Amino acid sequence: MKTNILFSDSDNCYCSLNVSVNKNLEDKRFIIKYEYDYGIEKNSIRLSPFQFDKLFNQCKLGCSAPINELTEHQIKYLFMDDSELSNIIGNTDPTHYKKMILFQLSLFQCISNKNIKSTEEYFCKVNISVDQKKYNKLGDTYYYVDYNYIYGSNSKSKELNPFYNHFKEHIEGEIIIKNSLSELLIKYLQFNDESLSKETGCIDPKHYKKIIMYQIALVWD
Repeated sequence: MKTNILFSDSDNCYCSLNVSVNKNLEDKRFIIKYEYDYGIEKNSIRLSPFQFDKLFNQCKLGCSAPINELTEHQIKYLFMDDSELSNIIGNTDPTHYKKMILFQLSLFQCISNKNIKSTEEYFCKVNISVDQKKYNKLGDTYYYVDYNYIYGSNSKSKELNPFYNHFKEHIEGEIIIKNSLSELLIKYLQFNDESLSKETGCIDPKHYKKIIMYQIALVWD
């Protein structure tokens, strides 16, 4: 499958991102690759979605992601026509939303899967609550996602907070518009480890849940 996303300031200043997606059924992963075309203006390169982002720059040529219901849906939104997408993402620009989906998929490679063992004194427990509310005059429904934390007695327990190194401004939670993609994000977020492990392939369920928290942060409204 192939699609194109245009990041543009003018006819001569743009970044045209060609996205190809293939399934590696043996490894049960999506293989996602990027190619770029730029406008004749020299600063067109600044419009590349990965160019100046320290976290995601390492995935500027592509990434891979596990195949499951959630990533299938993220790919679906990535390939969706802008006019159709704009009807289900609230006030967000469709091109920006697709950029965030690119980042969502990149997280599987950008965030290291460290197997850190907690103890009775060294832990961070995340309590998650999700409510649905009407948020604007258009009658759109939004998810209000709130995080509360319980830490172990070890003073370094706060370093285990999933937002300790990334997306710190989203540590308390987020508001995201309800659509079929965010429904799946919330569904996966609320899975227990046993249920989630059936969807994550070789990725540890707790690590995958951290990635979902980051994915939610990327599509805040």
